[in-house]
Amino acid sequence: MNWIPTLTLFAMMLALGMTLQVSDFRRLMVLRRAVALGLTGQLVLLPTVAFGLAHAFSLPATQAIGLVLIAACPGGVVSNVLTKLARGDVALSISLTAASSVVAFVTVPFLVGLAMTVFAGEDRRIELGFGEMAAPLFLTTALPVLAGMLVLRFWPRWAARLHRPLLGISTALLMMLLVGLTIGMLRSAAELSLASLFVSAMLPVMALIAISMLVGLAGARLLRLDGATTRTIAIEIGLQNFNLALMIAMVMLDEQRYAGPAILYLPAMFLFAGAVIVVGRMKGEHD
Repeated sequence: MNWIPTLTLFAMMLALGMTLQVSDFRRLMVLRRAVALGLTGQLVLLPTVAFGLAHAFSLPATQAIGLVLIAACPGGVVSNVLTKLARGDVALSISLTAASSVVAFVTVPFLVGLAMTVFAGEDRRIELGFGEMAAPLFLTTALPVLAGMLVLRFWPRWAARLHRPLLGISTALLMMLLVGLTIGMLRSAAELSLASLFVSAMLPVMALIAISMLVGLAGARLLRLDGATTRTIAIEIGLQNFNLALMIAMVMLDEQRYAGPAILYLPAMFLFAGAVIVVGRMKGEHD
């Protein structure tokens, strides 16, 4: 089943690219304050908070690395959908997702390598150089995004036909994988036990989302951004790409225990996103 995270991630990034145009990247230069806050939150704030929480809760090495891993994986297409439901700025959400997805193949290897050095130290069993991680990440994140953009540019009808099926099939496969992992963890013992993981890591995972969202909200208010933009920033900073985290843990690092925090992250992120959606629905379009 280890092929599923790679396939679904590639398909989702390809589908994302099929919704992107060059103008989405130009928007990054227009909305400078919101973009700077969003990217700083995703690429700097979240990993920093994850390192701090791992130390504060004295997490086991595999869970500490897993917490940093999920924090290092910037949000994917799910954040765009949730932003729309929350009546946020969908165009800004797509632009932030595109930018963070393109640079993820550089930032993720650095952060994961740092986490393994800090938490595993001399006991780490996996040695992956920056290039060994960056190359496959480029092939599964940045490259499919660029390929999807080319499809939209030269074959727009195909992009319109393929976008939804790609998302639907890849999401279904990913849910099947998560169900399989959950069942397997329910039957496991020790560190792979779902109960043990929940007790030790659920609170840090929820704290990671809560702190990052609150900082995003505070930063947006400080910059006097409107309500729709504020909700967008909260979602983009607070919600990460758990599919990317699963792929790195299960395929690249070949260590299922690193995927534990990402598995807990999924229901937790929808809980917090639901709160933002409720606020957005209550306020409507008049912020």
